[in-house]
Amino acid sequence: MMKSVENRSGAVRKLALMVAAGLFAGVHSLSASATMVPGDTALSSGPAQGTLMQSTLYETNTIFSGVSMTRVEFSVPTAGQLDVVLTDLEFPALAGALSFALVQDGSVLGLINGSGTLELEFDSPRTLFGYVYGVGAPSINTASFFLNISHQAAPIPLPAAVWMLLGGLGLTGWVGRRRLGADPGHVEAQFAA
Repeated sequence: MMKSVENRSGAVRKLALMVAAGLFAGVHSLSASATMVPGDTALSSGPAQGTLMQSTLYETNTIFSGVSMTRVEFSVPTAGQLDVVLTDLEFPALAGALSFALVQDGSVLGLINGSGTLELEFDSPRTLFGYVYGVGAPSINTASFFLNISHQAAPIPLPAAVWMLLGGLGLTGWVGRRRLGADPGHVEAQFAA
């Protein structure tokens, strides 16, 4: 009977340690990556680190002839990083001209000339417009492009109460372990009853 009680308490202790370690690892990685670029629409310095969720807001492969203007409307759902990728597919030939403009309330937030990327940080949801301007290849008057607009949600900082919860779990495990080590007969009597 004593061995069974020890096995149960050991299994419970191991489970509590695994849960605490998992929570600590999750909280540590989130708090380390919770960096935001200040301001409303500042250009980011590089790819986002430790993002929680990425979603595609708009994507298209388009073949056009002559001069083309494509208008795109999309909503940014939450604070985070917006990534725009424009690629000249060079099918059937390299476009004569290709560019993308990101616009909000009549203001241009960013431009891409030719194939390239644009990364912007936003601190709140909003509706934006994109305009792709293209001119077909000089010899055949036709070209194509790929446009992808994706959003990476900003990490959500966890409250300080999580650290208190982890401390309480650790203290509870420590007290329970001391109680088991001090009087194993007492624990055996509880399980036998």
